[in-house]
Amino acid sequence: MVIGGYIIAVLVSIAFIVLIVLSLTLPYRGAQTSKRVMGNIYLYLIIALTYFPLLMIVIFSFSSGNNFTNFRFSMENFTALFDGSSENMLDALWNTLYIALASSALATILGTVGAIGIYNMKKKSRTLLMNASQVPIFNASIVTALAVMLFFNAINNRVEIIPRGILTVTLAHAAVAAPFVVLSVLPRLKQMNMNLYEAALDLGATPGTAILKIMLPEILPGMIAGFFIAFTLSLDDFVIADYNKGTGIETLSTYINSQVAGKQGLAGAVKPLFTFIILFVFMAMLLYNCLKPKDVNKKEIEKGIK
Repeated sequence: MVIGGYIIAVLVSIAFIVLIVLSLTLPYRGAQTSKRVMGNIYLYLIIALTYFPLLMIVIFSFSSGNNFTNFRFSMENFTALFDGSSENMLDALWNTLYIALASSALATILGTVGAIGIYNMKKKSRTLLMNASQVPIFNASIVTALAVMLFFNAINNRVEIIPRGILTVTLAHAAVAAPFVVLSVLPRLKQMNMNLYEAALDLGATPGTAILKIMLPEILPGMIAGFFIAFTLSLDDFVIADYNKGTGIETLSTYINSQVAGKQGLAGAVKPLFTFIILFVFMAMLLYNCLKPKDVNKKEIEKGIK
């Protein structure tokens, strides 16, 4: 326990010393002011508060201790993740991924169709519907979860039309995420040259063909952004899933909550699982930044023309 406490204290101390040194030694254009120094200290402090907990999870995934102050180096957590003893947790993980993918796809379809419909409305109707569609965004999660649960209970009052489980959680997540997709797609519609769509109709294309061939490629970046927002919201959610999952299934968030709230304590395999998730997100962002096209400025365009 003492060794684990020393490790935490040393890591925190080193982090703050590095922050102060970096803030004092960064080169500036012009005179170095105390305001800039404090600004850099604040910036690095926010970065440290964001990434230090993630670093702690990675470090203590290699510990067999039950808490962060009892560090004992071991690989048994990684072994437990793959030896079959964590089957319930892995089932919860697959349920979470399935619900996230399904709800994100459904929310993307609903949000895209809704954005196209809102964009083509008259100004008053568009403003009214936009304000109404943003209610789930600002509404408290507990209120939304309870409302959706009561809605499904009312539908299943006499005959169970929509059984509680993966389906209800998927529909609930899609309903909550669809407004975020609307907000992602609408700016792309506003940037689009609608004359191209009208020209396609004049040349004999059907509305469906014009949407698929002209409009869809223009709004695709907004749809992709909305899909990933919906996917992240579904992965993060606990309250809506807990109220609507029924019995017999678990998502990763509800499984971990049951572990923490129960007497059995947090399973050791959770920490290496989180480590793999952190590494996956880090590698995905690194790959995205390496593969995304570079911005071409005006000077480079003029140079290329010459």
